[in-house]
Amino acid sequence: MKPLLLATLFLLSSLLASSANADDGSEFELKASEPVHVDHVYTYGAPSVVTGTPISHPNNECIPGIRVYNEDVDVVECSWYEKLWCTPGKQVTNVDFASQINLKNGYLHPKMATLVVRLVDGSNVEYTYQPCHSYTSSVEEYQLWPDANLPSNMFNNNHGIAEFYITRLAQVTDSVKGLSLQYASVSVCVQKSSFDEVKYCIENFEEETAVGNEGVAHAGWEPFAYMKSETEGMLSDSDTVIVLKKDNTSTNYRSCIIGFQGSDSLLDFSNFVSSNNEETSYCGRYGVHTGTANELWHLTHDSQYASEIVPALESCHEVTCVGHSLGGALCSLFTMCANRGLEYLQNNNDSDLMFEEDANHWDDYNSLIWTKKSYVTDESSW
Repeated sequence: MKPLLLATLFLLSSLLASSANADDGSEFELKASEPVHVDHVYTYGAPSVVTGTPISHPNNECIPGIRVYNEDVDVVECSWYEKLWCTPGKQVTNVDFASQINLKNGYLHPKMATLVVRLVDGSNVEYTYQPCHSYTSSVEEYQLWPDANLPSNMFNNNHGIAEFYITRLAQVTDSVKGLSLQYASVSVCVQKSSFDEVKYCIENFEEETAVGNEGVAHAGWEPFAYMKSETEGMLSDSDTVIVLKKDNTSTNYRSCIIGFQGSDSLLDFSNFVSSNNEETSYCGRYGVHTGTANELWHLTHDSQYASEIVPALESCHEVTCVGHSLGGALCSLFTMCANRGLEYLQNNNDSDLMFEEDANHWDDYNSLIWTKKSYVTDESSW
């Protein structure tokens, strides 16, 4: 919890700023009238991060994009004398542990299409695609996938983005996987330790995987913003965020991808165990996974986020968030705060919140948000 004095000063300054802008609507109200800040989300093996109402677009709309997770399946055959104790057919033997890890504690996956990619008998790839339905307000079954009781193995796992996700997605029909295979290259390259290495990875992605598939560079994407947040201590950690752009010069329209790095250290793993697995509040919303909220808070409060990432995002007309593992969980929470944080904050009744906590929620939102670029035909503003 951040100090009460700082939180109090922040809330007072926010209230004063709101009052000063009363004639034309407050800064926050102006942002609320804008379209969603994150337009699409693609995640791979992402843990679920909220309890209660799942993360969605405003008005309970589906989030465009795809959540992908892996399963391993064996085909069991039973001889005549085994039929008393043997169950023939396909049986799940291993699900991606990260996509399952928080479900046992009641955390739900976002409201978005889900693609389950299965390796059957170690050789054949099969899949199930579950579309999202905006018309229903209830929790749908796929938001609880994979079943919390299915077997998973953290050590003998199918979680790696390059080794497992990309090789399997390469065998899924294009009309089903959409852009998920192409965008997976972002989750590989965001793991690199410098901007130059990220750039090389994006531009030469076919060197990064066994299947040699093309990444986003072949579709015209190029990296143009980078930050690396360092955490020192007994459990040191570094976390990278990148932004890529693709400009349509004929229409002066810029599309962007923001990519969050996945788990790469013991500190990242600790975000999903012990007290970090408990619920907290973040960006006006309750029932949020503590470890993920803490990770995103530290990223958006790193000075590099304000100096490098926010200016890049403010040049974009459209933003897609991409993440694998913890990076996918960060994408989910980032999207929630960017698209619905202001809605949650404005709907909260101050009498229901501790004063310090209310101020902290506004701090969560204001440290993360950016002014989304309106669609104008002014190339000089890029």
